[in-house]
Amino acid sequence: KQWYQRRVRGGVECTSLFPAASRALVTYNESSSSDGLSEHTTLLYDPISLHIATCSDAVSLLKHMLEKMYGVQLSEELSEVDEILKMWSSVLSSGSIKRVILRTKLIDKILYETLTTTTIKQVVILGAGMDTRVFRLLGIPMDTTIFALDLPAVFTFKQAALKRLTPRTICNHACISADLSKESWSQRLCEFEEGDKKFDPLKPTIWILEGLVMYLTETETSNLLHSISNLSSMGSKLLLHTVGTDEIQAIDESGCENDLKARMKFGTDFPEEFIKERGFSENVQSWGYKQLI
Repeated sequence: KQWYQRRVRGGVECTSLFPAASRALVTYNESSSSDGLSEHTTLLYDPISLHIATCSDAVSLLKHMLEKMYGVQLSEELSEVDEILKMWSSVLSSGSIKRVILRTKLIDKILYETLTTTTIKQVVILGAGMDTRVFRLLGIPMDTTIFALDLPAVFTFKQAALKRLTPRTICNHACISADLSKESWSQRLCEFEEGDKKFDPLKPTIWILEGLVMYLTETETSNLLHSISNLSSMGSKLLLHTVGTDEIQAIDESGCENDLKARMKFGTDFPEEFIKERGFSENVQSWGYKQLI
């Protein structure tokens, strides 16, 4: 237990908890408009994230974050859901929560519509973190297979968080440990086989990269996209979340890098061109958060 808590506390893995906590806050406070969130967060119900964000391991990490960010030491045990979520709301800004919810709903919509109106049957989520779509996107075909790839510490944490809950998946699901900054991830995906769960590069795929590439270098991101292109047959789709260079500069200039927050390494102000130059078609559409409000 201690080793993966240290790993999750140490940087990029820690950020995988932030989207889950954002979804948890919205799920818990859906009916309230006092925090200014509900206007853009309706129709997102994620009790699995609520469980993840309030489990004992998450609380331990939350206390660690509060101590490092604000010098606050909590000696008492946090056990009530509203107390834990109040602490999460002090770590996450309302703006960051809105951004998480807006992009979550957009990806949910595209994923659901694609899986229910086309013949695509396999999804690969790179940098899956605490993603819960395999538990909550009701209505997608049961013969769909979702492959989730991330660092071993992330999956260990998630499995421990869900151990007592044992949620039921809505389709086939496989977790594959891999370092996405290394080119070996594609080999791990292609070699994975568990019953009838096996990735087939000859079949079209939906690729989801949410909250990932900003923590890779530009070279690592380029290598990742080239590998995805090589593994994608005609009809595949790529859902890619990027940040602009101004966001990277703001973090660099703020001096807020510490053992709780990984420094973002890559941003682009021209995501369409960046994607096209790395093996993808001209059919590229982009959305900014202002367009989603």
